[in-house]
Amino acid sequence: IDMDKEMLTGFAATVLERFKNPYIKHYLESILLNSTSKYKARVLPSLLVLVQKNNCVPEKLSFSLAALLALYRGSVVGSVMKCRRGKEEFTLKDDLNVLLFFQNVWQESDGSRDSLRVLVQKVFVNTTIWGQDLNHVSDLTEKVALHLYNISTSGVEAAINETIQG
Repeated sequence: IDMDKEMLTGFAATVLERFKNPYIKHYLESILLNSTSKYKARVLPSLLVLVQKNNCVPEKLSFSLAALLALYRGSVVGSVMKCRRGKEEFTLKDDLNVLLFFQNVWQESDGSRDSLRVLVQKVFVNTTIWGQDLNHVSDLTEKVALHLYNISTSGVEAAINETIQG
């Protein structure tokens, strides 16, 4: 982000302070509400600027996009998606068409590396979600598919550690 370093540091400190406040309840389901549109508005622009500026896909931001895709693996029940991570269940709330779309692309995947690459291609071509075909962003499809495969095979914690250390 091209901003004054002091402003960025101050903003980061304010965010961390807010999350440490024990009187504010940060419910995961509230934070996850409409995650695709939040990612599109808040993170995707930075990812695209960095790709253009550095001529390469940023590792951690592409990982965050893969983690978002992994998050949307579940079954639509009524107007929500029921998801499971380990023994824990949680509910995703988003536009019903978005939830149904993700349910369908995940049902078509067998979890193999090639299948997950196809899944990413199908997700990225959905201009209704992203406002553009993300397959046209050089190397993004491949990078996100690799992260998604690592998340799917190793689990999210191991994949995070690998991404941070790598």
